[in-house]
Amino acid sequence: MKEATPRRTTRVAALLGAAGLCLGGCLPEFDFEASSFRGFAEGDFGIETRDGRGVCVFDADGDRDQDVLITRAAGPDLWINLGEGQFDERGASLGMPGAGQWMGCGAADVDGDGDEDLILTDHDGPTLLLRNEGGVFVDRTEAAGLADSVNQGSVVWSDIDSDGHLDVLLTGVMPGNTRLYEGRGDGTFANRTDDAGLADLERSWTAACFDANNDHVPDLYLITDVAQPADDTTDDRLLLGVGDFTFEDITADASLANVTDGMGVAAADVDQDTFIDLFVTNIGPHFMWRNLGGLFLNSTTASRVENGGGRVGWGTFFLDPDEDADLDLFVANGGYYERGEVEALHDGAAPRNRLFLQTDFTADFPQFRDYGRDLGLDVPAMSMGAAWGDLDGDGRHDFVVANLEGERATVRRSLGHEVGEDPGALRVELRGTVSAREALGARIVAETCARSTLHTVGTGPSVFSQGERVVHIPLEGCLGEALVHVIWPSGTEEVFVVDEPDRAEVLLLVEGTGE
Repeated sequence: MKEATPRRTTRVAALLGAAGLCLGGCLPEFDFEASSFRGFAEGDFGIETRDGRGVCVFDADGDRDQDVLITRAAGPDLWINLGEGQFDERGASLGMPGAGQWMGCGAADVDGDGDEDLILTDHDGPTLLLRNEGGVFVDRTEAAGLADSVNQGSVVWSDIDSDGHLDVLLTGVMPGNTRLYEGRGDGTFANRTDDAGLADLERSWTAACFDANNDHVPDLYLITDVAQPADDTTDDRLLLGVGDFTFEDITADASLANVTDGMGVAAADVDQDTFIDLFVTNIGPHFMWRNLGGLFLNSTTASRVENGGGRVGWGTFFLDPDEDADLDLFVANGGYYERGEVEALHDGAAPRNRLFLQTDFTADFPQFRDYGRDLGLDVPAMSMGAAWGDLDGDGRHDFVVANLEGERATVRRSLGHEVGEDPGALRVELRGTVSAREALGARIVAETCARSTLHTVGTGPSVFSQGERVVHIPLEGCLGEALVHVIWPSGTEEVFVVDEPDRAEVLLLVEGTGE
């Protein structure tokens, strides 16, 4: 990893306003046949985990490459990256717990010592905080103040009060078990669930923390999985943050009422209008919510991402695997169910996972089409959690999907582009100093010779999972100077100039060192 060297520039005006972004009309219609992207193939990574639930891609041993943790009932597997795409399972020797109903995982530096600590959730038992002490994970749950956490799913990190310390939301897979904790920065937490008004939340597999109305204060969207009929006690909830662990429930005003049976959530600025949009997987249908500035429009039909047929969508995220500078959508499917029912519709063939690529825009919002089969990602399995990361050091997105019912995890290596057609990429990692170290919630506007694009850091965990936090910026052949404008969670705005972007290097942007 190398650190960015800033120098002065006068080319940054209006980068963060809508006028600075290249909106829907700037994007050409997608032509799959003309694309040079070769898709994905099964790589020889050696990751053998079966019956997985959640996936976390993070640097467990501090050697600057990505390791893979997969939760499962027999005990989490922790696959350590040996380099060149080879992994070795070392969970037991590195402090992973034994058998339990392990569900979610989330990694962050909770004690400020520079390495990644870990939270693991258990469907039937207590949540664990494992501190990373010299590369070995040690149970510090009680000392951290998390001993009252039980029956939980996803781990959602954010700096709710903008004090430079990460806070954590743990979603409850049983009613009333969602918890929100204030981080003190020393590895300990204070329970703020009652202050936030979350004590009565129904079953929730996952949530997203993001800025819904661009006021620079983190907000929450909590997914609920409750049988029909829906009402205001069982709805997914959109809560606007005040910045002090209290929230205003604007679910009805935002037109998100009467939504339930939710599983996973993805959050990103899909249409590049500076507002973060949402995609929610359900027991069919799924929902694509276009954010109009705090008011959400159901754009599922217009965007053509309906899953249909009773498929249960779980892990999901927005990403740009084909590197054409627009966001695509991955959905991990697991089983066929009727809404409001707990018994499967049938025991037939497992559903296939989907990769929806953006094709064109209608009314300034993108349309998608499923190319999972064409690109090698439509593996039929009872899939659940999913995440992404560069597993082999080639600067591209690889995928890991946890599968149930004895199936091995799906691990797919990106094949990149055809020889001579690589569009190039700029990969950056943010390091907060006044902001929390991970800089979750930061906004990045990258300006290249082709266009300006908006990226965010850590706006959602998929479900039970966490992807690599390196921000991947396609260059579309622009290999000269690029500008990276960052709004840090602290409110500081800085510009970094990158003279020769190279996908082989992760560029470290440190808060306070830009212009």
